[in-house]
Parts: sequence; structure tokens; C-alpha cells
Amino acid sequence: KGEYIAVLDNDDIMKPDRLQKQVDFLDKHPDVSAVGSYFELFDSLQHKLSRKIVLSLGIVWCHPKNPKPEDWLKGMALAHPTAMLRRKDFVKNNIRYNEIYTPAEDYDLFKQAVFKGLRFANIPEILMLYNLHGDNCSIQQKEKIVAATKKIQEEFASFLNLPLKKYPRWKFIAEKMRLRLFI
Repeated sequence: KGEYIAVLDNDDIMKPDRLQKQVDFLDKHPDVSAVGSYFELFDSLQHKLSRKIVLSLGIVWCHPKNPKPEDWLKGMALAHPTAMLRRKDFVKNNIRYNEIYTPAEDYDLFKQAVFKGLRFANIPEILMLYNLHGDNCSIQQKEKIVAATKKIQEEFASFLNLPLKKYPRWKFIAEKMRLRLFI
């Protein structure tokens, strides 16, 4: 019933000022329908020493400040657990999660929004901590996510009237990752 909907996964942590910064952003930018942010990776379980060492470097996941429709061809251009959505824009355009894309229903939700002409933005600040503990859905259901992602990217390519080019996942990840020291 509220003006905005904030998303957060149950194992992640948002910074205390996240909601206020996103509300302020959306209030100042009425043309933006969803805003995300950068997030830092951490591991609450710390089972693997290698993961603990790598994450102690302060790895930050960064998305483009103003994603363009073609940015979505490579993968998510806004991290779902960092998202704050302008509810009326999603309701007015009948944009909903579609379970046939599970576990990539968030990517499809954003695809629907792009197809309706909604705009996205990312605040270039760390407003959330993403728990990369190894039991994440993105790790446990990797094959399903890959299949759903491929279908969504084919739909994006068709909508944009662009050829679908194979974009290596390692390259997509490398473009997103920064060290906290360099953001």
C-alpha cells in the first residue's frame, strides 16, 4: 500500500541509511521507477578460508549509475536485493513476478519494466551487504538460473532488435567487481 517497495533478501544486511537515501533519490527523480545501489560481499558462515580471505579485501559489486536497455543484455543492471521500486509504476503497468522464470524471476520483473519504458538508476554507494555464504540460491540453482537468464536475454535481444551475443559470465562479473578502496 506504500508509495515505495524495498527489497531485501533474508540473509543480507542493509546499511542504516539505505531506505532514506533511496526514498530521497526517488522523491528527487520522479522519472525513475526503481533505484538500486552498490553492495559489498561478505560471508556470514566463513566455512571456506579462501572465500574469507578474498572477501576480506572488500569486494564491492557495482552497477551502472543509469542503466540503458542494452545493459540488461549482459545480465542484471540493478541488484534485486538493493532495489526500491516506485509501486504505482509497477502496478499501473501490471508488472509482476512471473514464477515460470524462477529462480530468475527478478530479472524477468526488470525485463518487463524495461519493455514498458520504465527507467532505472543505481546510487553509487554501498547501501547493502550481500551474504555470499555458498548456500545462495544463485549457487544452489545455477543451472535453472542459467536457463532462465538465457531465455530472458533472448527476449531482451528481440525487443531491442539486436543480435544476442554470447557475453561471458566471467567478463560480466569482472566489470561489476571493485575493491572498496577504489570506488
